[in-house]
Amino acid sequence: MITNQDRSGWFGASDTNIIMGNWETTPFALWWMEKRGTIQNTFTNKFMEFGNIVEHAIIDAIDPTIKKGIRPIYVREYRIRVNYDGMKPDHVVEIKTSLEGFKRLPKSYWQQAQVLMFAAKKRRCRVYVYRTIPEEYDRPYFLEVDKSRITHFDVTYDPKFIRRYLERVVYLKQCLKDGTFPVWRVA
Repeated sequence: MITNQDRSGWFGASDTNIIMGNWETTPFALWWMEKRGTIQNTFTNKFMEFGNIVEHAIIDAIDPTIKKGIRPIYVREYRIRVNYDGMKPDHVVEIKTSLEGFKRLPKSYWQQAQVLMFAAKKRRCRVYVYRTIPEEYDRPYFLEVDKSRITHFDVTYDPKFIRRYLERVVYLKQCLKDGTFPVWRVA
């Protein structure tokens, strides 16, 4: 559960898609200004708020023994700070909500799962997707979780991806320190 909206100075698991994407875009420039603390992203909507509000209820419906994420995990060497939704002894638990559900796990969620596993030192992540109905967004505090609308995707740790990711993060960390704008050239 996300409790602190300040995203400056740290790279989160949900930042992975932009870190691994094209750095020559306006969204990247805005993201970088947020990381530098120049601007603060205060955007939210009822769908984002819903996901944060209901994740513990969904976890309880799945398995009440899942340890819920309360504090972030810091990997200070890389300026990584991740908020995990839940943890089991052998895997990380990530909760997503969606009106449509997914036939396949979106790439950005797979990438996020990789960084969650890296930070938590786990080799497996299970991403649960709760397929919502529109009326639920208007009453998130009274959600009666319908277990028949929960699906999951298992993600295994990919060390090659993490090596590529960390190469970029090390460079971004140096750019934060130097106060420079990052330019990534793919060889």
